[in-house]
Amino acid sequence: MVNYLVALALGLMVDSGSVLKNSRLDFWPYVILIGFLFITLFGLMAKVTQEYGVAVVSVAVKMSLAIPVVFSLVYFQERLSILNGVGILLAFPALLLSVVNTSGSNGRVQIGFMPIVLFIGSGILDALLKYVQQVHLTEETSALFSALCFGSAFVFGAATLIGRRILKGDTLMDMRSFIGGIALGIPNYGSIYFLVRALQLPGMDGSRAFPINNMGIVILSALVSVLIFKEKITTAKRLSIFLAVTAIVLMSGV
Repeated sequence: MVNYLVALALGLMVDSGSVLKNSRLDFWPYVILIGFLFITLFGLMAKVTQEYGVAVVSVAVKMSLAIPVVFSLVYFQERLSILNGVGILLAFPALLLSVVNTSGSNGRVQIGFMPIVLFIGSGILDALLKYVQQVHLTEETSALFSALCFGSAFVFGAATLIGRRILKGDTLMDMRSFIGGIALGIPNYGSIYFLVRALQLPGMDGSRAFPINNMGIVILSALVSVLIFKEKITTAKRLSIFLAVTAIVLMSGV
């Protein structure tokens, strides 16, 4: 929960308060809804991880890009070239292959109700970000919007922790969680802020931005696992990285 507070503070520093004082902000309902989704999906991911494993969470969250992609194509009537379309199609097998080697001893991924909810919720979150960026945001309000979303998540999270403290006597927070929250706050804020800014770039439609974002996560995760944690890259992961790079090149029009 501390990470949301750090992200809020960072966003307000980036904004410097000028937009908050001088602009009419009409995205408050979305700030509240997105903050609620942040904290709810975070708790759901932890629950799904406990019951189904990390692989199922990875598949559900990464494959949820289908929802904002379809939303961007249908609602905003975004157009794709043939190469862009092929890149989007390649994104799906790349994401699936990225979790094959972590799907458990039997090599299968379990499917249940909670992973489906996580899939839908993650997709709706990204689609909402696309909608707000397209309809309500400008370059000047992007930093403030991102900060306020994390602030909203902090309020919901704090209320949840206090409620659990009163009803169950749970500990509010230990020192390790506090330090970890500070460390996660900066990348948390950056992940939303830079995604919103990317969606504002000329020619960067949501149907391309979301797959590129997820593909980048796949590639970076693979590099970190090899260079830092010395993990071995399986054939499936090699193929996943190859498809991911190919998909990014096709979708970005390089």
